[in-house]
Amino acid sequence: MPNHKAHLAIAKLVNEKINMDLDSIMLGSVLPDICNNKVHSKSHFQVGEKDLEGLANPDKFVKKYKNKLSNPTMIGYLIHILTDRYYNEYLFKHFYIYDKDDNCLGMYLKGKQVYLNSEERKHIKHRELDIYDKWLMNHGFLCKFKDNKCINNVIDIDEAKFDKERLESYVKSSNKDLDKINIFSKICFYNYKITNKKELDKIFNGCIKYVLDYLFDNVLLAVEVGFKLNKDINYYKEILNKCGAINTHNYKTHDMYWTNKDLKNMSENEMKNSCIRLRETQTIDENDPNRIHKKSYRFQNTFNLIKENEYLSADEVNKLISKIESEGYKKVFDTSKTDYQYQIGDMKSMIQLQNIENVGLLLYYDNPDYYTYSLDEQRKKIIDELNSYGFNFKYGKLGLDKLRTLYYGKEMYSKNQNG
Repeated sequence: MPNHKAHLAIAKLVNEKINMDLDSIMLGSVLPDICNNKVHSKSHFQVGEKDLEGLANPDKFVKKYKNKLSNPTMIGYLIHILTDRYYNEYLFKHFYIYDKDDNCLGMYLKGKQVYLNSEERKHIKHRELDIYDKWLMNHGFLCKFKDNKCINNVIDIDEAKFDKERLESYVKSSNKDLDKINIFSKICFYNYKITNKKELDKIFNGCIKYVLDYLFDNVLLAVEVGFKLNKDINYYKEILNKCGAINTHNYKTHDMYWTNKDLKNMSENEMKNSCIRLRETQTIDENDPNRIHKKSYRFQNTFNLIKENEYLSADEVNKLISKIESEGYKKVFDTSKTDYQYQIGDMKSMIQLQNIENVGLLLYYDNPDYYTYSLDEQRKKIIDELNSYGFNFKYGKLGLDKLRTLYYGKEMYSKNQNG
């Protein structure tokens, strides 16, 4: 609960933020359902058996296996538990009918009360989610496993044992399902019985946010350094070139932020999370600086006021700005930067050289491989890694917080630019 394609799609989108091994995260996200033992309540870490009382319990899993969570399949397993908990809680609260003793009597189908027995409720629920699975598959929300190597990361735990051949068969079958998608499979009618696609989209996106919030509040700590640099940008480009770094992308970026909160005394990340951001980006061609690229616009962290992460026209942007400001949000930041992104080998994130207006030249870097370490351990590892490329940062060097610096009108420093 939900069905497997939604589990895989949610795991894939969550991994865009945590940057672990995608195959391992995806396989982990279905493991509780494909273990050898068939005791669902055990493999899903449920406390009880009855609807809201029997929700999957992520805290129980984390408490027992915290020292195993550097393994990406175990993070995937946790994502499954979190996803089940979010979906079940939402559906039980919004679509199930209970008597005064919390006995389930039926469901609301498109707003109408319908009395159904347990098997009928289960059938309708899974039918609804199976339809949404098909929509996710047909609209590019899933990807294939690259190979079977992720199976080597799977470990048996007290609550779930696994068979290698069964896991290999699952990976193969999952990839075959995506091979079946074609122009004809996409032409279909999605006949929802409980609700509609708009609400299922809301549940899907809400679940991703819930999973990420839980992971970063309880399991993962994303430390990012943003060191202010004191030499010309070409000096640092040369350091990166000498160690074989590839300049993958260059952008001009214009960011505007709106909020309805008082930002005083907030950390850098609290400020970010309290603001709606409009990002305008334009690619820079280093080989042809005079070439003009089309600007792209997208809103992020919109608190469900408007759709986010959709690329928009300038006219659409202006209409949405009016809507935001009509809801009482005030513009607090308007900042521009030039961003040069470098990658070394198969690193999971980029070393960024950012020339930020009214702030200065900064180097930003984080490494998802370190997310399970403490703040100070991550900072040390990041600094050691950067210095291995030819930089010379000291362990005591603090990073500069961009938004706090703009807010207070003076340089503000901290250990974590994502904190």
